[in-house]
Amino acid sequence: ALRPGASILPDLESLAVGIDLGTSTSVVATVRNGRAEALIDPSGRRPLVPSVLALDKKGKQIVGHLADREGRVPNVIRESKRGMGEGKTYLLGETGIPAVRVAARILVKMLDVAEGQLGVRPESAVVPVPAACCCVFAPRRRV
Repeated sequence: ALRPGASILPDLESLAVGIDLGTSTSVVATVRNGRAEALIDPSGRRPLVPSVLALDKKGKQIVGHLADREGRVPNVIRESKRGMGEGKTYLLGETGIPAVRVAARILVKMLDVAEGQLGVRPESAVVPVPAACCCVFAPRRRV
């Protein structure tokens, strides 16, 4: 049996995961025994993690289930993926954060989830991009 996330090809030993960066939720998966398996975030006890960035009461950035529970509007960013193709910046507390930075924080959270479940930090990740992303994220480019 292969170790979780290991390649089925003998000369490829690196651990990889797949991350679906969603508008409202994200998920990370790996291959175990030849089948894709979504990894569970211990703070939420389910594979879907809210694509949310927030500031906690101490001003620290938090992501996922804990961020989703914050609920204080000036300190929470939701659905930032919609602003990625437009170069949008979101206000988090008193700081402007570009949509791509919000996405980066969510991707790091998903790698943390994977490391927690697999016991080792993945060396690479596949993040799918919709074929129509230029149309979805940049309406001015629609044909």
